[in-house]
Amino acid sequence: MYINSHPLAPRYNPRIEEGLYDAVIEKIENKTYGEDDNPMVRIVFRIPSKQVYFVSHIYFPDNYSPGAQQRLWHFCRCVGLDSADVANNPDAFQDRWLRLSVIEYAPKAYAPYCDVQAFHPSEPELEEPEGPEDWGLDCDWVHPLGFVV
Repeated sequence: MYINSHPLAPRYNPRIEEGLYDAVIEKIENKTYGEDDNPMVRIVFRIPSKQVYFVSHIYFPDNYSPGAQQRLWHFCRCVGLDSADVANNPDAFQDRWLRLSVIEYAPKAYAPYCDVQAFHPSEPELEEPEGPEDWGLDCDWVHPLGFVV
């Protein structure tokens, strides 16, 4: 059971320790903000290890921002989708895993809050690597490059 509902904005995220967290995308929403109705993308995540919902926004001031475009592109690459999927197929993001670098911001206008600093691909489940005992060899030592001694 999660301890909070979907935060309205990053400044309402639960305060958690800075660090790298595995997360699941709950949903993506295309919205607008400000007097000029500039576009933004609202991403809601579940962080299972902390049992919290977390939200991050990508803002596009004046309808174009190279930094926002790059952030959106990187987010999409981390889950194997394309930037166009945010507008054309936002449901495709649901239940995809990735990792979030979470940091605390301390702006002057608000109380400190946590937000996503960067997105990272999810780490695949690693199988136990094969070792010399699996190769049917009788040896005492294996060089790091795989040479059997």
